[in-house]
Amino acid sequence: MQRDAPTGASAPVPRGHGARRRALARLLVVAGGGAVPVACSAAFVPLRAHLPNIDLALALVGVVMALSTSGRAAVGVASSITASLSFEFFATEPYDRLAIARQPDLATTVVLALVALAAGECARRVVRQRAASARQRAHFDTVRSAARMLADGAEPVAVVGVVAREIREMLELRECRYVALLPEHGATRVTRDGSLVATDGASPAGPPVHWAELPVFAQGTQVGYFALHLPPGPVPRAERLRVAVTLADQVGAALSAYGPSVAPPADRVPGRPGLHLLS
Repeated sequence: MQRDAPTGASAPVPRGHGARRRALARLLVVAGGGAVPVACSAAFVPLRAHLPNIDLALALVGVVMALSTSGRAAVGVASSITASLSFEFFATEPYDRLAIARQPDLATTVVLALVALAAGECARRVVRQRAASARQRAHFDTVRSAARMLADGAEPVAVVGVVAREIREMLELRECRYVALLPEHGATRVTRDGSLVATDGASPAGPPVHWAELPVFAQGTQVGYFALHLPPGPVPRAERLRVAVTLADQVGAALSAYGPSVAPPADRVPGRPGLHLLS
């Protein structure tokens, strides 16, 4: 059973329209990437009587590499294909036809396609690796900031507020709130390995998950949870959810340090008011 939205929260927005818009945007990006080599080859037409076509081939490899820095594999593949086809169409005899009369031009076209594809893939991987490194540094800075607040003896309410904001921004959530109540039966929860599972241990199935609970533990006892209002589309990556778990542990440590003990589960009645902060 999927949990309803917490009281006072906005109802989930249907995801179908947003998914179609994202798919259309991806298609337009790929189509645009494929069109750029064609435009570059067409611009070479006035120069083909004065320059060797190998110059265009080298320029097209650079264009494919630049387009591949978008990080999308489909853009690199599409631009590699259109680069070789447009080179054949505009820069090899007979001109303006998808035909090649000279053997060296055929070899150049094949090499262009292979080199452009390989160079584009290398450029894409370098960009993705740099982006992953930047994300890891940002995650580390986020955890370090929360740990510094805890070390400085900040009030738990301040720590919870900062962590809720950091989780919302990192996971790109619509809303993130901390609730000092027992978890709800059948709710989708975030596990320590960054997975989303139901409270009975099963993976969520059926309708898309709109809300998830990120448990907060203090002295081995769950004292509350962050209610995560997930955005439309795919759920956040496990890597980011694991960072959110680490941040929730910082909140648990702050709550443990604030008081001499934590109330046992038997003393915490579902629905009883508790600390309730909106990010």
